[in-house]
This record gives sequence, C-alpha cells and structure tokens, in this order.
Amino acid sequence: MCPSMLQPDTHLGAYRLIGPLGSGGMGEVWKAEDTRLGRIVAIKVLPTALAADADAIGRLRREARTAAQLNHPNIAMIHAFEEADGRLFIVMEYVEGELLTNLIRRGPLAEGDVCRIGSSIADALADAHAKEIVHRDIKPDNVIVNGQRVKVLDFGIAKRMGSEALAGSNDPTAFRTQTGAIIGTVTYMSPEQALGRIVDARTDIFSLGVLLYQSATGRLPFEGQTPTETIMQIVRDEPSPLRGAVSPGLEGIIRRCLQKNPADRFSTARELATALDQQAGAAPTAAYSTVLTEERTAPRRWPAIAAVSVLAIAIVLVAIVLSRPRIKPPAAAAKPVAVTTSSSVDVSTTVEVAAAAVTTDVQPTTTTAVIIEPANKPATAAKTANDYYNDGLVRLVERQPFQAREAFQSAVELDPHHAKAHFRLGQIALFGRDFPLARHELHAALADGDQLERRERKLTELGLAVLDRDRERAAAIVAELEAISPRDPDLLRFRELVESAPRGRRKNR
Repeated sequence: MCPSMLQPDTHLGAYRLIGPLGSGGMGEVWKAEDTRLGRIVAIKVLPTALAADADAIGRLRREARTAAQLNHPNIAMIHAFEEADGRLFIVMEYVEGELLTNLIRRGPLAEGDVCRIGSSIADALADAHAKEIVHRDIKPDNVIVNGQRVKVLDFGIAKRMGSEALAGSNDPTAFRTQTGAIIGTVTYMSPEQALGRIVDARTDIFSLGVLLYQSATGRLPFEGQTPTETIMQIVRDEPSPLRGAVSPGLEGIIRRCLQKNPADRFSTARELATALDQQAGAAPTAAYSTVLTEERTAPRRWPAIAAVSVLAIAIVLVAIVLSRPRIKPPAAAAKPVAVTTSSSVDVSTTVEVAAAAVTTDVQPTTTTAVIIEPANKPATAAKTANDYYNDGLVRLVERQPFQAREAFQSAVELDPHHAKAHFRLGQIALFGRDFPLARHELHAALADGDQLERRERKLTELGLAVLDRDRERAAAIVAELEAISPRDPDLLRFRELVESAPRGRRKNR
C-alpha cells in the first residue's frame, strides 16, 4: 500500500506538518511541529513515488547517519531518523533565514559578505573533512543565511574520503532512481568530480570557489548551453574573466580555489577559511564594482558641482537685470514636449522643469513636461522543443527526474519526432519500472534515429535489449559503449541494470 500524499495540518507520526519548504528528485522537505517537545523542525521524506524504493531508502538512511556525525554551528543538525505511516524520514534542525541563491539573484553581494559567508562554509567543511566526509554538493541552494548566521544543508550525496569515493557503478550514493548519474550539481562540480574520478576535500574547495565567484559577480564561471558543454568548460577552460568585479585579494583566493589540478588549490578548507577571514578585514562593505565606480566618479564630481554653481549664479544675475516690471499679455502655456529615449525605465515618468521667472506679478509661470517613455522591449521568445529538452537534461543532473520528465514531454508535444527527448523519456520509464512506456518511447526514438548520436542510439538499443531480456545482446552493446567512453554516466547506470536483469529472452511485443 502506497503512503498517502503529504498535506499541511496533517500528522506524520508525532509531527504536525505546517507547510512545504522545498522538494527535489530525492526528497520533500517540510516545516513541522514536534508535538512531543513543542519545537519547530524540518523533516525530509522520500516522495510518494520512491517511498518503497529500497535504494532510495538506503540513501536517505546513509544521509541521516552521515550528517548525524557532524556537530558544528554552521551545519544543520540532525535530530532523528524515524518511520511513521509507512514512511521513513529525517528530522532536522529548522533553520530560519534565506537561501543564498535568493540573495545572489538580487545582485552581487558586498565583498565583506562574500568573505564572511565563504569563511563560514569553509569552516563547516573543515569540520566535515576532519571526519573524512566530503559534501560533494556545495552550492547556494544548500546554504541558508540569516544575518551573521550561515548554515550548510543537505549531506544527501556526502561521501567518505578514500578509494571508495569513486563515482562509479558500485557507488552506494550514485543516482539509483534516475538517469544521468553524475554525482553533484553540474555547474558546481570539480573537474575530477565531473570525470567520475576519486574525490577528496579539495573537490568541496573547488565547488566553494564557484559559489564565491557567483556570489561576488552574480554569474557562474562555467555555464554552457547543455550540461555536457558545462562539464567540458569545467574540465578544459579557464574561468570567465572577473573584470574588476572583485578586489585583487579576493580574486586570488577564488582563482586558487578553481584550479583544475587539486594540488594547486588550497590544501584544506581550514586554510581557505583563514584566507577569507584575512581578506574580510580589508574588504569593502559594498560590491567591489560599486566601490570602483564611486572612486572613479569622485574626481569628476567637483568640476561638475563647480559648473552647476556658476550656472546658478548666472541665472540669479539675469533675473536681477530683468526684474523691472514690463506689461506683457499673459503667455500661453507651452505644450508638453514628448521626448522618447532609449532608457530602460519600466514606467513612463513625468518630470516638470520650472522655467526662469522673468515676469510681472500677474504673469503665469510656464512649465514644460518632459515625458520619458520606456524603450520597446522585444517580446520573450516562446520556448522551443530543444529548449525544453535542455531544461530536462539540467533537471536530470540536478536529481529532479519528475521535473525532467515533464520537460521532455513538453519537448515531444512540440515536436513529436524529437528523438533525443523520446530517448530520455524511455530511460526514465525504464528505470522507473514502467516497461510498456519505456518500450514505446525507445521505439519512438529509434524511429527518428538519425537525430541521435551514436552512443544514444546504442543506449536505446541497450534499453530494448534489457526489455527483451536479451542478455547476450545487452552485454555486446555494453562492451561496444565501454570502448567509446568507459566513464559515460548513462552507461554506468545501464550496466547496473543489465547485471540485475532476469535471465532468458522473450520476444519483442
């Protein structure tokens, strides 16, 4: 029997649910009240679709055990791991504050704040690394800021250091409920993480470097059109230029974090925290670009003020000279003058400018209305099938299979012959054990197979071989794909499926 859907004001054991805090492919997080202790907590529970999935349950249990080993003021505390109403869930400290993601959306952070927040995260990581735990998913979505308090969340894919930290088919924290099983969030991955190699504490240092870069500039150092392109940038390219967005001191810290070779980065998170603390002492209290602008503007400000003063004196002198009364018929008010500019002002603004008063007591004052109209903004282009497909790939890498499926479905609705989207829908259905749908989607992908890359065609054929229980054919395709790319994350997941598939062949339906 499947557990019922969670709803506000219902109970999960002794916990009264208040409202959802967030959700992803591997968990829903709810604000709740512990009715026994009368305190507010956060609980992380598996989505209904995964409530009976043994691998997902195992991963949630490992997350609870890993995070429970950590006791640090900058790490959200684990209270308990419980079961109620057919569901397993983690009970965590409820952290008030705002996601760092939301702060960055409003613009680059002040450099002092970047250093302070970064130092707090590094200090938390130092504690985790001392216990040989690598977080592997440091990103703004996993950091909450509340004034001076900073909390690191979500040790869901954390891993112990050492040889077993390799992201491969035997990795117990690999994505066992979805496709595209590279571990982590692609835009914050280290090169070794993106390549599926052994990771250690310096992987978290690279990810923190990406976070620092984004916090200080408002943009990511590596961002391709697709996850694959982003990974290629991470592995191959240098970060985008900082262009004076940060001070030289902070720029040096960030660039050291983002070195391709782990040996060239800070050797420990504690060393990074110390460097950020020292930089914070000299950091400006505003975004560095703003400080530079003010400094560059200041030398030009006094000449401008002087010019305005001279103009004001001239106007006063003219008024005195012309102050003798003159008989003049009342002047008609000037008509408003419309001035269209390329300003990005969102709404029309009316500015009234008073003319110099050279009149008798009975003469009306003339005003001129200057109307600044917004520039015509181009309409936002509608999403294409390829846009939805790329959105789906990002959702897969970010461990959100349900949102990925919706994106791929939108792609095939716009383009029924979008083979790549059919292929991904077939993958998701296959690993979700919806075999009839998987067969339909994989056949639809092959029907337009000329759109597929070679590896995608082979993976499609591999999926159909698994559905047909043709282990010999499946093993041959696996060997062929291994010769092309042995660390292909899709292949690693498919190979696991082949090894666990029942023996015996049945005819295609």
